[in-house]
Amino acid sequence: MIRYEFVDYNVNQSTIHPHDVFDNERQLAFDFIIENELCGKLNNYFFKRYNIPYAFDENKNLVAHVDVEDNKLNEYFTTSELAKFRASSEYQNQITENRKNIWKSYVEWIEGRCYRYLKSTEGLKVVDLGSRIVGWVEEVKSSKILGDLSLKNTLPPIQSDYQEGNQFDVALLFNIIQRERDPLRLLKDTFDSLKEDGLLVMSFRSGTGFDVLSLRDRNKSIFPLDHLFLPSIVGIESLLDEAGFTVNEIITPGQLDAQIVKTAVEKGRCTDPMLTHLVETVPLEELQGFIQKNNLSSHVRVVAQKK
Repeated sequence: MIRYEFVDYNVNQSTIHPHDVFDNERQLAFDFIIENELCGKLNNYFFKRYNIPYAFDENKNLVAHVDVEDNKLNEYFTTSELAKFRASSEYQNQITENRKNIWKSYVEWIEGRCYRYLKSTEGLKVVDLGSRIVGWVEEVKSSKILGDLSLKNTLPPIQSDYQEGNQFDVALLFNIIQRERDPLRLLKDTFDSLKEDGLLVMSFRSGTGFDVLSLRDRNKSIFPLDHLFLPSIVGIESLLDEAGFTVNEIITPGQLDAQIVKTAVEKGRCTDPMLTHLVETVPLEELQGFIQKNNLSSHVRVVAQKK
């Protein structure tokens, strides 16, 4: 398995989370949980977010322990006020405008993985799972080798066009596994949909990332129902192995971990003396470089293959 340093300079905090859009998202997510009286019961937990406890499992995956029925979870993602906001042209246009350069870089990176690991890149059949941003789908479709794209398990406003029984050369899981209650089933289903030697390319938020471990409940970018399962590096390797995959690459190219913690310190949301001293004395680029090199970023990319 390859581990290497990879830096995406297109990423910054305002690009990923434009303030007005992000504040609205966060409030709507909070309102849904409060209005539906969702909670979880757990005595030993790492932190609580919106009254939902998070705890580590045996593989250091960070798991939200929330009592919620499947139909209520489906409502959250498809028909709630939050889902309607995310499907709106205002939201879609803003996110696309902010992230289009990130997506372009990400698609180019995916293309590079295909050239490295697949015997041929001619006529590749690709499935993208769980997407909800039109701009992302359009960026993938614009690729010269990823353009033959099927969409599965999408969220509004995107319509799925997946047909059962199809076999694919490449499967994309772009920040999807973290909202899954049964991540192993998702990976097994993805494995079954791939041809022999097919590639799985995925990204996700890690529960052992620097900002997640440092800020706990003060991390403003954790939404409990959007972040039910935050894998660790060890945890995702174990899940992929159990699903039948061989892991080819794991990288943590995040740019924001140190900045997120520094912002929290500056705004008084984090008062830990050690973290305060760290972000005040160590140059931000040096700290983020250390985080990347040691796979401590909360942004993880993985390439795995069906062997």
